[in-house]
Amino acid sequence: MHETGVGISESQFLRDLNQDYAELGRTYFPNLEISAFDYPSKRGIEKEITAEFEEARMGIRVLPSSSRFGVYLACRYYYMVLAKIQRIPPHSSRKQG
Repeated sequence: MHETGVGISESQFLRDLNQDYAELGRTYFPNLEISAFDYPSKRGIEKEITAEFEEARMGIRVLPSSSRFGVYLACRYYYMVLAKIQRIPPHSSRKQG
């Protein structure tokens, strides 16, 4: 279920890329050069996050029944957050100087 946490975290990191870089001077994506953040780099990150959610979806099935719904709901919510992020151009995901 590690993949669920990673997918959720990375969705939040991508969503907050603008604010985190502007206010804290950091990103949570080690291979991201913020000055070169473009469609291909954004799509690469989105693809990795999507893969994490797909792995998590498989793992939810093996959770105890008492935990499945809550984990599924969190996973589904952040997958929808990712879908919204995918519609935003890369330059809108970071603060313009």
